[in-house]
Amino acid sequence: DQHLRNMSFAKQRFDSTAKPLGRAVLNLDAAISSMDIIHNQRAATSKEGKGAAEFLGFLSDKNILLMAMMADASDECLLLTRFFDHEAFKLADSAAQLSSFQKRLRWLFHEQGCRNCGHTQFALQWLKRSRILPLQSGVRTIGGPTCPSNEMFVECLGHMVAWCRVAHEVCKTEFPEYDTLNCFSVLRLARTTNRRNRDDSAMCPAPA
Repeated sequence: DQHLRNMSFAKQRFDSTAKPLGRAVLNLDAAISSMDIIHNQRAATSKEGKGAAEFLGFLSDKNILLMAMMADASDECLLLTRFFDHEAFKLADSAAQLSSFQKRLRWLFHEQGCRNCGHTQFALQWLKRSRILPLQSGVRTIGGPTCPSNEMFVECLGHMVAWCRVAHEVCKTEFPEYDTLNCFSVLRLARTTNRRNRDDSAMCPAPA
C-alpha cells in the first residue's frame, strides 16, 4: 500500500494488534526489507536490533501462513467487537451477530473457505515465489513453487479449528443463551417501504 506509513499500533485500542498483523501480512516484502535495514543499521544489542532479528528469525512458510489465518480470524473478531463496542448496541440483534460470527469462522476454517479469500489467499500466493531471508547466521530461503504443501496447510488449519472451538466456548460463557435466542430470528421481519415502492422495486431487473 503506497499510503501505508505505520503499523498503527496503540496499546489502548482493542484493535491495536489486529491491524499491524494484517498490515504485516499484506506488506510482507516491505516489512522484511524494513527489518533488514534496522538489523543492519542498529546495534545487535539494541531494542530495535533485537526486535528486527527476532522478526526475521520467526518467519517461515508455516508461520507466515499462520499469521495470515490469524489475521483473517482477527478481522472477524473485530466485526463482532465493534458491534458490542457501543453502549447503545441493539440488544435484539446480539444473538444474530454471534451466530453470524460462528458461521463465518466455521466457513473460513472448518470448510477451508480461507483458502480463497482474505489474508490467507494472499499468503498462499505470496509463498509461491522463493525469497531470500537475511538472518544473523546467514540467509534462508522461504517460499517456492510447491509451497506451502497441503500437509502444512492442513496442519495450520488444525490450529485455527482448535481456536474456533475456544472462541465458541467463550461465546457460550459470555452469552450463555445466544443460540436459543437466535432461534427466534425467524420472527424478525424486515421493514418494508410503501406499496408503490415495493411494486417499483419488483419491476427492476435482477443484478447481473
